[in-house]
Order: sequence, then C-alpha cells, then structure tokens
Amino acid sequence: MAEFLNRLITASEGTGWCAETASSILSLKRRFEAGEITEEKYVEGLNGLKSGDSEIGAGGSLHQRAIIDNGIQRLLGML
Repeated sequence: MAEFLNRLITASEGTGWCAETASSILSLKRRFEAGEITEEKYVEGLNGLKSGDSEIGAGGSLHQRAIIDNGIQRLLGML
C-alpha cells in the first residue's frame, strides 16, 4: 500500500490532470481519516475520480492513468 500512496504523493506534486486528481484523492483520504466525511461520501468521491475507459487527460499518459486508478482501487480495498 505504501508504494501506491508514494506514487500518489509524487504525482500530486506535478502539474496537469494527474497532479490535480492525485491531490483530490489524498485530500479525500485525509478528510475521511479525520472523520470529516462519511465512508459513503469517501467511496463516492473516489469513484468519481476514476479515469474513464478512454480518458488519459490532457498531456497525460497511460502510466498516469494507472497511478490514479490503482491508487483508488487500493484505497477502496482498505475499507
């Protein structure tokens, strides 16, 4: 799990859609762990951030898409 969190953190420090999405994922995680949002809202938020079947974002790559989607799957798997 630590590997996927590290990849999300590294991605959030960049620019573009991947960085914005990674930042949003990490923010949701922090808010859920702090008790600011319910599990239902957390899951809803994470699912809303998944990339679409053909979406890779402007200037993005399949590698970035994998970082986002795998990170989301790992976080959902922790529930």
